[in-house]
Amino acid sequence: MVNPEKQTDRGGRIDLDPSIKIDDLILHLIAAGVPLEKYGIDGAKTVGHLLKEIQSGESKMSFDTKGNIYREARVLWLKSWR
Repeated sequence: MVNPEKQTDRGGRIDLDPSIKIDDLILHLIAAGVPLEKYGIDGAKTVGHLLKEIQSGESKMSFDTKGNIYREARVLWLKSWR
């Protein structure tokens, strides 16, 4: 599922390759016990949206040796005063 040549090991967590295909992403999510049936319901984003976030670098997915999966998102809040 994950190309070992494109993995990054960060303290026991391995980043998913940003060029991951949707089928492989779905397999990782299922293996981690993520309830895919909740994606895209009632305004929630789809797995396709998640894939685009990963591919664009907006978020990063990684997993550990226990099969847990993590999503890291980059968030920037700006407040402007005039």
